[in-house]
Amino acid sequence: MLKISMLLNAAHPAEMDLSFPAFLAEEEATVMNAVFFEEDSKSGQQHPLRAGSGFLRRGDGCIAEEEFRGFREACLQKKFSCHIHRRKGMPLVEMITVSRLSDVVMVDPATSFHQKDWPANDLAENFLKRTECPVILTPSSFSGLHKIVFICDGTASSIAAIKQLVYLFPCFTDHPLEVIYSSAYVNNLAYKKEVAEWLNDHFSQVSIKDTPSPGNMALQEA
Repeated sequence: MLKISMLLNAAHPAEMDLSFPAFLAEEEATVMNAVFFEEDSKSGQQHPLRAGSGFLRRGDGCIAEEEFRGFREACLQKKFSCHIHRRKGMPLVEMITVSRLSDVVMVDPATSFHQKDWPANDLAENFLKRTECPVILTPSSFSGLHKIVFICDGTASSIAAIKQLVYLFPCFTDHPLEVIYSSAYVNNLAYKKEVAEWLNDHFSQVSIKDTPSPGNMALQEA
């Protein structure tokens, strides 16, 4: 049983396209664990690091019950079992807890990485460093795979995450792979050649590049 957890922007739940997770899970029984993050209307709290990031006000900043039902129905159409949770704000600890009990975490692009003005030490960057399972940036729409891009910092946990993704989704190996090492110190990775060898054993077309950019900036370069 594959457990995919989705961290969703409560301001734009209807924009989440389930075609991509459905594609990944087409050969595996799947539980979809949706976690909707809302603005805390009582405290006026928005994103704890930068107001107006991906969490936009929507009435009182909360998701309506009918939209929960809509998401549930979308999961049923894709033949997913579904758990739905709602959280106020965007607490890093809760995100890490979700990742600990998931096979893969998918992040709604309305909430994170794609915004070029996010600082390097923002919540997304902190989550990438501390997540306890692989993280996939979910496309807003999906019509098929063309290229796989892995962003990693060369740590043992990031290499383990790549291996886990390959084992969970063998369909990835049918496509060109680009690996971006996202930290300046990664040139000191003693087993970099061995990593490349392992990747070439699984993918027919592999390209590897280094960038001094942090993880969320490296996504802009992919």
